[in-house]
Amino acid sequence: MRFRRLSPIAQIHYDLGRFAAPYIQAGSYVGLTCTGESWFRILIGQGGSLVVTIQFLNTDGDLDLALVSEAGQQIAQSQGTGNSEQVACSGLVAGTYFIKVFGYNGAQAQYSLIVATA
Repeated sequence: MRFRRLSPIAQIHYDLGRFAAPYIQAGSYVGLTCTGESWFRILIGQGGSLVVTIQFLNTDGDLDLALVSEAGQQIAQSQGTGNSEQVACSGLVAGTYFIKVFGYNGAQAQYSLIVATA
């Protein structure tokens, strides 16, 4: 598995909402920090599947995860109390999808983002 760091410009923009979200590809992104809401966007082909996982220390802050359509509709959400969250969807319509990482009750924490597509 290859680990990636976001460019400095992308790191500035990932907390600015879904319309400023940087495009990402399948892979692992480490050293991210959620200070409110972190947004990312990814392109999926017709009938594609997407699995998104975040890993963090819940003792540092409880983070949650959602997948949102291009139209702004929430497709999937994970709101557990462990050290990771995951959403998985298959049979997706081709298009842009948004990944939202957010803190429960405003929690803030560092995390890793793992994205897999098929």
